[in-house]
Amino acid sequence: MPNRVFVVVVGLLLIGLSVNGMRTGSVLGRIGSVQRVGNPVWFWFRVALYLSLGVLALCYAWRR
Repeated sequence: MPNRVFVVVVGLLLIGLSVNGMRTGSVLGRIGSVQRVGNPVWFWFRVALYLSLGVLALCYAWRR
């Protein structure tokens, strides 16, 4: 089982990446960054993915 603090930090990092992506128009990723102008569908998919995974991580840490 992962440590609660680690899960909270990762969750907040993912939420921060998605919020920063919405603000700047570019989301970082493992393969590369995605620009809102260049590929809006993939951009919003990655923002939604990071945001939902971050919320799930925080909910997991809260329930433990």
